[in-house]
Amino acid sequence: AKAGGKGKGKVPDVPEKKEPAHGKHYLQKQEGLAAATLPGADVTDADIKQLWIAGLDITVDEATLIDWLGAAKGLQEVRIPRDFRKKSKGFAYADFETHEDARACALKMHGKKLNDRIIRVELSRPTKAVFEHGTVFAKGIPPGAPHGEWVSALREFFRDGLKEVRVMADDRGNCKGHAYLDFDNPERVQEIVDLKQIRIRGCTLAVSKSIPMKDHRWQTANPNKVLKRNEEEAKREALPVEARKVLFVKNLNFKTTEDKIKKHFEQSGKVERVVLVRTPEGRPKGLAYVEMESPEAAMAAQILNGTPLDGHHVDVSQSNRPITERKERPAGGGEGRQQWQAEGERG
Repeated sequence: AKAGGKGKGKVPDVPEKKEPAHGKHYLQKQEGLAAATLPGADVTDADIKQLWIAGLDITVDEATLIDWLGAAKGLQEVRIPRDFRKKSKGFAYADFETHEDARACALKMHGKKLNDRIIRVELSRPTKAVFEHGTVFAKGIPPGAPHGEWVSALREFFRDGLKEVRVMADDRGNCKGHAYLDFDNPERVQEIVDLKQIRIRGCTLAVSKSIPMKDHRWQTANPNKVLKRNEEEAKREALPVEARKVLFVKNLNFKTTEDKIKKHFEQSGKVERVVLVRTPEGRPKGLAYVEMESPEAAMAAQILNGTPLDGHHVDVSQSNRPITERKERPAGGGEGRQQWQAEGERG
């Protein structure tokens, strides 16, 4: 469109689409991958020599990860953080000799799969500082000691440059055994930390730089997709043939009949029979068993999982047992009733 003539508004400029920058890296030459799309490209500090690798499943260990990285140039060490149970948290760090080596590895490996999971490989971004600026941590205060007395004692002892004293206390106002001291300059903090120990009110307190509280969150690695799939396949193969022909169907409309279910599943093959699960009073539970002509037909029919039937999206899965005839409930109580219940539970 042209800019408007007399009496017409000016057509706004349409921003030009930026073409990818073609760098010297072989992937940029082959795929036109822009430098700006490199994972972690916003990190400009050339001193960063570490990669953050995420998306790992619970079976991946350091040796597996090193093998997956394929003897990357400059790779020095791989570390997988673990929880208190020694289980992987699903991510890792990899250290390299140079920033260039780490960057090249990120560009090469980002988005590739390991155990059928897409893995993120990015330059590790700086986190919080190792120590709190201007804060000293002191421990050794007698637990249960009066809070106010120790606040006054610490203020009296550390007068020069002291801004605030934070003695940690419980709900009753008694000391927990440690305190934080805030100072107005780092030189004063270093001067105190160099002492390592101080004596106050007859007690020896250990002093050190304060480490900031990190934002912890409960995180565990995902299961191994390949292993899980193999286990499910093994369980399915271990079932008798009659059971492998049967599908378990959930989330049915209570008004759906056996004929409608049969017609729905005949899209994938011949249906031998359909059994609706009902309450003792005869009301439908929204569940059914569908027996197909063969295990292969039952496998093919699982594609109907999530398809609509009478306004409901049905849940279709492999049954773990064949269809059995419902046992007649014996009249009365006693041993006959108990035996019937036990056989029903086993069936």
